[in-house]
Amino acid sequence: MNMQALMRQAQSLQKDMLKSKEEIDKMEFTATSNLVSVKVNGKKLYEYARNGEKVTLPKRMVKVSEIALSSKITYKNNHVIFDIVTTVSKGTYIRALINDIAKKLNTYGTMNSLRRIKQGVFDIKDAYKLEDILEDNYEFYPLEKCFDTYTVDVDDDLYFKIKNGRSLPNIYGQSEVLFKYNNKIIALYKDENNTLKMWKYLI
Repeated sequence: MNMQALMRQAQSLQKDMLKSKEEIDKMEFTATSNLVSVKVNGKKLYEYARNGEKVTLPKRMVKVSEIALSSKITYKNNHVIFDIVTTVSKGTYIRALINDIAKKLNTYGTMNSLRRIKQGVFDIKDAYKLEDILEDNYEFYPLEKCFDTYTVDVDDDLYFKIKNGRSLPNIYGQSEVLFKYNNKIIALYKDENNTLKMWKYLI
């Protein structure tokens, strides 16, 4: 494939990858690369790679809710170079996703840099620069904003049970519950078979 044709394909990347929201939700990406610690038959993938052994990479469904070009497409040192921004679910390996994108372009591809700009409720826009911290020009991120979780205010009786690490019946129907007492976060519980068990005590 000549370089002009490859660049035309790269320019249509967003259209090809985002044909419809329903379609992208159902796409299966490799989700793993052979350089990670995911185990196959009790052996880590990177151990296979180090030994030069071939192994079928496990696949799992991951949600890729956004893929968009975020730069101009350039040609340098016999390479087509462009940036993308993507929003993905937990468990997605970006190197594997890059490989899948390259396959869609009928070529090979590699990633030369990766910048995580958002993780859960944390956004790079809220980050401080090193010089801000050195100059004491920063504030600690409020603990309340670190969780995007169902929250329950507790009375004295329930607070005593939580303080002592008791398991609780999951009357809330949630997979995770954050408990507060006197407007302060005290514990995060997770559901196990309709029983809430303490995951983190936060006092």
